Amino acid sequence: LIDVVNGEKAVLSTAQVIGEYAQDIQPTRYPLMPHTALMRAEVRRLCHWANVKFMGDVNAYILTERLEKILSGGGAPDLATLRTGRDHLKFHLDYFNWLLKERDWIAGNNLSLADLCIGAHLSCLDYLNEIKWDDYPTLKDWYQKLKSRPSFRPLLADRIAGLVPPRHYANLDF
Repeated sequence: LIDVVNGEKAVLSTAQVIGEYAQDIQPTRYPLMPHTALMRAEVRRLCHWANVKFMGDVNAYILTERLEKILSGGGAPDLATLRTGRDHLKFHLDYFNWLLKERDWIAGNNLSLADLCIGAHLSCLDYLNEIKWDDYPTLKDWYQKLKSRPSFRPLLADRIAGLVPPRHYANLDF
């Protein structure tokens, strides 16, 4: 993100830093970060989980094989690598599903930066039809609710040349 603050250019990187910056400069009636330090810590923990652990355990395998290799002309996906990523994906989806059995949103009872962060990662995999939503009903309900948010909908309109998403991808009630 490039922003101009008091006439000076500020360059920010990483999704979490940009999200927290947006929250800091323009608090809204729908804050992305909770009011208590403990709840903010939970949001940050889950953002880190998504951006580091999930990225390394899942996306580094699946997105590399299914997306980056194809777009860069790197050949066919390696099935063993895909299998590893898919095995890791099950663990993470089980965890997110478990969290949501006790909460309205991924980090608590209100939408937060953690929902947007995890939702963006899952949206990439959903675009590739890698998630068996019927195996994770609580997570599916949360994802439908997240997809229905006006701030999330533009993501669903994005397309990758040569890759057609599944029919349910842009459907808010699938």
